[in-house]
Amino acid sequence: MDHQNNFARLVGEVATELARKVESQMKTAGLPITPEQYRVMAVLWNKDGISQIELAARSRRDRASTTRIVDLLEEKRLIARIPDRNDRRINLVYLTKQGRELEKPASACVERSIAELLTPLAMDEQWNLTILLRKILKETKS
Repeated sequence: MDHQNNFARLVGEVATELARKVESQMKTAGLPITPEQYRVMAVLWNKDGISQIELAARSRRDRASTTRIVDLLEEKRLIARIPDRNDRRINLVYLTKQGRELEKPASACVERSIAELLTPLAMDEQWNLTILLRKILKETKS
């Protein structure tokens, strides 16, 4: 197997394992969101009142899957879509009180999952891995 395919497989498997751990933590905590929904919620915890297009871009998801996730989160009453006053074709996405209240417990689940996943690495290895991944992402966002 060549290096590129091995790298892609390994990154994919690590991402899948992290999502599995986060999902398990969230179920144990009784939280009503999935890791996929967490990614969208995390953007909104940082800045809500943004368009679905901006939400898709910031969460690095395509528009169709973002719309599907927003629909589910709205059904759960964690977010609300409100038409933009200046352009009624655009819906702005806002957190509800219930959505805001999920930030701390959901983020704690993610932090515990990451800590568990990184347990085999020494602290300096964890730091270096984080630096390298940020470097890759920075280049792909340019």
